Amino acid sequence: MKKNCSLCNGNIFTVVFSRMILDTYNVEIFKCQNCGFIYSDIAIDELELHKFISEKYYQTKKGAFQIDQRFVRHYTRRAYSHIKLFSKLFKINFDGCVLDVGCGAGLFLNEMKKGGWKTFGIEPSCECFDYATTVLNLDIYRGLFDEYQTNEKFDLVYFSHSFDDLPNIVRVLKKINNLLNDTGKIFIEVPNSNRDTNFNSVKDGDFIENRYYFTPSTLRHLVE
Repeated sequence: MKKNCSLCNGNIFTVVFSRMILDTYNVEIFKCQNCGFIYSDIAIDELELHKFISEKYYQTKKGAFQIDQRFVRHYTRRAYSHIKLFSKLFKINFDGCVLDVGCGAGLFLNEMKKGGWKTFGIEPSCECFDYATTVLNLDIYRGLFDEYQTNEKFDLVYFSHSFDDLPNIVRVLKKINNLLNDTGKIFIEVPNSNRDTNFNSVKDGDFIENRYYFTPSTLRHLVE
C-alpha cells in the first residue's frame, strides 16, 4: 500500500527497495520525488507491532541479546559523547529535566541523573525496562511514545536511534513541542541514509521498526 510522503505529502515516488521479511511481512521503501524523503511501508497492525517491539525485537539481532559489561561500557561511552555535545547549550551545573525516548537500559539517563538532572524514560523492551528500573532505579514508562502521558515539561527531549522508528512523524513533532518547556531543546541522532544505508544489509527486525531514513537535509527540513 503506497502512502503519500510524510514530510511534504507528495504523491510521486519511486520504490527503492522491496523484500519479504520474517516470511510474513512485505516491506517497501519509497523515495519522494518532490523532497527526497525516504520512508517505508509495512502491513502490520499496531497491536502486532507493539508486541514485536516489546517482546521480539532484540531476539532478531545477531547473537544473544545481553546487558553485560561490554553493553554497559558501549552505551555509557555513547552517553558521555552526547552529553559533551549538548552540554554547551545549558549553563554550568544546570539541573534540568530530561526525557529519553527509547531509552534502552537507561545508561544515558543514569549519567544525566548523576549530573543532577531529573530523568524520565520511555522503553518498550521488557529486558531493558527491567534493567533500567531495577538495577539503575530510574523512572521509566514501559510502552511507546505515542501512549506516553505526563504533566512534566522538559528541558531536553532525547532521541538516540529511536526518532526514525516513530510512526506519523508530524504527530510526533507536535507532541514533542507540547512536552518541551519554552527554552527546551531536542537531541536527535539517526543514521545518515546518504552514507549509512545499504538496504540489503538491514536486519529484518530493523525493517519492522524503522519508518524513516533521514539525510541531513530531510531532517533539517522536518524540524524547521
